[in-house]
Amino acid sequence: EDGGNPVLLWDSEKIGNLYDHFVQVKNYSNEPVYVRTVLGFEADRTGFISMKGEPLVHLNTNTATEDFAWAGPVTAEINGVLYDLYTATYTQLLEPNKVTPPSLLQFAVDKHADNLEINQFGETYDILVCSQYIVPGDTDSWESAEVAFAEALGTVTAENHPWMENSDVTVEIVE
Repeated sequence: EDGGNPVLLWDSEKIGNLYDHFVQVKNYSNEPVYVRTVLGFEADRTGFISMKGEPLVHLNTNTATEDFAWAGPVTAEINGVLYDLYTATYTQLLEPNKVTPPSLLQFAVDKHADNLEINQFGETYDILVCSQYIVPGDTDSWESAEVAFAEALGTVTAENHPWMENSDVTVEIVE
C-alpha cells in the first residue's frame, strides 16, 4: 500500500521477463515543489506488436491514485539510441522532506517476443530516469503542476527533454 492506497503489482510468477523498478521522488528542499519524472525506455526498432496490439515493453504505472498525470510516449534520439519518453507529473505540491508515491512500478517484455526483438538491445536494456522540480514563488499563479512545467520547462518532446545536448542535466548511471 501507498499512503492507504493499494499499489497494484504484477505477479512475477505469472508474467515472465518482469522487473520491479519503483520510481519515487523526495523533496530535500525547504519549500514545497512541483515535480515531474521523465522516463526513457529503449525504443523497439523492430516494429513488434503483440497479438493483442500491445508494444514490446509493458509498463505498470501507479494508477491506484490520481497522483500522476501521464504523458507520452514520444520517441527521441539520445546519444544515438532511440528512447520512448514518458512523463509522470505529480499533481500535488510535494512538501519538504516528503516522498511521492511511486510513479513507475514495474516493466515487462512481452511474452511473445522472440530473439530478434530481444537481441536488438544488446547485453543491457537501458532505462533513463530524470526528475525535475519547480519551486513556485509567491508570484507564480500556476493552476496545476502540468501548467507549471509547460510554462517553465516546456512539454517533453523529441526536441525538448532532459537529455538534450544543451541541457544542464547530470546523467548518473545507477546499476
